[in-house]
Amino acid sequence: MIDSTELKVLKKVSFFSGLDDDQLSYLVKYIDKESFQKNDFIIKTGTEGDKVYFLLSGKVRVRKVLSMNLDYLGYKPIEVNEDLGTFDPGYHFGEMALLGNFERSADVIADEACVLFSISKDSFDRILSENKDIGSQMLLAFCNTLASWIRTYDGKLIENAQHRTLIEMLRTEKKKITAMHKITRSTVFTSVGQVLDTILEACMDCLGVEKGSLMIFKDGYLSVDAAFGLDRFEISDKIQQVTESSVSGRCFMSGQPLLLDDINETEGLKGAGDGKKYYNTSLLSIPLISLKGETIGVINVNNKTSREIFNEEDRTMLQDLAQEAAATLGHDIERFQKHTKTTVLSGSKILSAEKKSLPQDLAQLVDFVGKTDDYKIIYEDAVRSTNDVAGELIREGYSHGTVVIANAQSHGKGRLGREWYSPPGLNIYMTIVVTPDLQDLADKIPIISLVASLAVVKAVRNITDLEVWPKWPNDIYCSNKKLGGILSESIITGSTLYGLSTGIGVNINQETFPQELKDISSSLFIETGKKHDRGELIIEILKLFNTYYNLFLTDSKAVIDEWIQLSKTINSNVRAVTDKGEMHGKAVGLNDQGMLMLELPDKKVITLASAEIFHLSAE
Repeated sequence: MIDSTELKVLKKVSFFSGLDDDQLSYLVKYIDKESFQKNDFIIKTGTEGDKVYFLLSGKVRVRKVLSMNLDYLGYKPIEVNEDLGTFDPGYHFGEMALLGNFERSADVIADEACVLFSISKDSFDRILSENKDIGSQMLLAFCNTLASWIRTYDGKLIENAQHRTLIEMLRTEKKKITAMHKITRSTVFTSVGQVLDTILEACMDCLGVEKGSLMIFKDGYLSVDAAFGLDRFEISDKIQQVTESSVSGRCFMSGQPLLLDDINETEGLKGAGDGKKYYNTSLLSIPLISLKGETIGVINVNNKTSREIFNEEDRTMLQDLAQEAAATLGHDIERFQKHTKTTVLSGSKILSAEKKSLPQDLAQLVDFVGKTDDYKIIYEDAVRSTNDVAGELIREGYSHGTVVIANAQSHGKGRLGREWYSPPGLNIYMTIVVTPDLQDLADKIPIISLVASLAVVKAVRNITDLEVWPKWPNDIYCSNKKLGGILSESIITGSTLYGLSTGIGVNINQETFPQELKDISSSLFIETGKKHDRGELIIEILKLFNTYYNLFLTDSKAVIDEWIQLSKTINSNVRAVTDKGEMHGKAVGLNDQGMLMLELPDKKVITLASAEIFHLSAE
């Protein structure tokens, strides 16, 4: 219950300063009272909420999350914050929640024990519908509070204060703020490719469109480095010549946004070609301007069909987001341009007798394919990710045993959204399509990653005699450094499981690694001091994968038992990092679904489906 003293404090808040005692008494039924202890989070960045808060007693501090980075190992997220100040009774915050369940864009933390009033969105809506006088005053106070966020509409606040019109305007601006917040936080990823994907997704979600692309200028071409929509795998990594005849090219060359009514009726514009080139029919293209003032790429929107749907406000919004994206990326795009050379896809090569089109150490794959009915191999000079290609092939109906092999990847995939370092011509990057009877085996799909791990470990041991071993859940180790990894991804539509893309990456002839990887990664060349034939190892892996996969179908426990015998994870003291926190214990085995059984210090045994595992003896 709210007493008279608290009502006096409430009256000092701008939301209620124009209300008399009777009006405040009316509001009491809609107000909740909440208490927080020192250092409690009242609002946390990235969470959704439906309440606005009014500080009654105590103090709160506010901080803004500027960006997210990862620690030097690339595992633990680290926030970069800016303190916005400490506030006394009478302060209010969280107003945007009254428009809907948007992500919070700042942390609000109790600086000492404090008491707050709160009003939920549902209560605010009822006030607006039941009592227009009180609702109008609260809405006007709400608008004044948000003035700094909606400067674009500053001259329209009073004119449009008729509830719904203004709220729609605020919602539009909030969508842009939410997108900018996602763009800023995209720096949590170490991979430029993942950052670009996140930036593009935020822009497309904000505009409410279903198809778009982000193109970066490299080697005289505009390359699709991020794509959004159903055909994203089709257009990813394709290129376009920079000419005045394409929307993207004209935008890039002028450094100015282009908004078109109809590409077919705009003088001098036409599509950019077909095949390996990217046929761009965008009606909106916005330049990406680097911190040095150079045009380094463009963001395209491809699916708007008329000016009635796509308008000048959309252009302005996307332009603002592009500026935020360029500022967030900073020097990353320039680093990406400098160190990444895009190889244009020349079309999939299903190996038959074309040895000349392959790198020399992969030529023997042609003879292998000719002697087996178990596999069909598709080779690409360079892809975004072999898992992405395999996923598309599964959707197109390609069968079990289809293998995608690439000489290089621009956005190789690792666990937890990390990028798998994939320089050209040195290592193994391949994905095996697994499809038969998966619906009946759904609860044992994690074991297929164990099948792939066993195949890699045994193949490397057979060829090199190195003591290679599998580390749960999907790593291949040698000399306490990572030699390779497995990433299995399910291809699901609705409730139907169509197949599994089982990706395999093994470091073969890599002589050096980037600074952030050199202390934790290794290769066969580093371990043995000599070069190795990638084709020979791929063939051995595929033979063993077939052997262990057939064993999995008849006796999955035998697969688990052999994996346990080879792994150093089991019977080791480990630190497990999960999405729920960190814990220590002893890895005592795997269950019949391939999940790790962890014995805690109190002897309780828990089961982990997914976790980052660190062997304590190796830390």
